Amino acid sequence: MGNWSKEKRKEYNKNYRKINNEKLNKKDRERYWKNKEKKNKLTRKYWKANSEKMHKARLWYAYKITAEDYDIMFAKQKGCCAICGRHQKELVKGLCVDHNHKTGKIRGLLCTDCNIGIGMFKDDLEMLQRAVKYLS
Repeated sequence: MGNWSKEKRKEYNKNYRKINNEKLNKKDRERYWKNKEKKNKLTRKYWKANSEKMHKARLWYAYKITAEDYDIMFAKQKGCCAICGRHQKELVKGLCVDHNHKTGKIRGLLCTDCNIGIGMFKDDLEMLQRAVKYLS
C-alpha cells in the first residue's frame, strides 16, 4: 500500500468505507461523544474565524442562493424584515431567508420572530386568516 497511487488509495478507502460503514460510523460517534466539548469548541472557533465563508456555504447548502442573491434581497428590503419592518440593526440575529418548505421558493428576508411565527402556522394561509380573524 506504500507505493499506491493517490487514485488507487482513494478507491481503496472508498470501498473500505462502503464495506465497513456501520463499524466506522460507530467509531466516529464514540469519538465524537468522547471529545464532544473539544470538538464543539474547535467548531465554534472555526466558524468565528471563517464566518463569512460559512455564511456563504450555509446560504448555498440550505437555499441554493449566493451571498450576492442575499445582498440583493437585503437591499430591496432596505435591510428590514418583510413582515414587521424592523431593521436588522434592531435585531439580535441577522435576517433569515424565508422560503416555502414544499417548493423551496425563496420569499424574502424575515426577522427570527416573524420567521418562527410563519413556521408555526406551517405556511397555511387558511390558518393564518383564522388567526387574523381571531385577533380582530
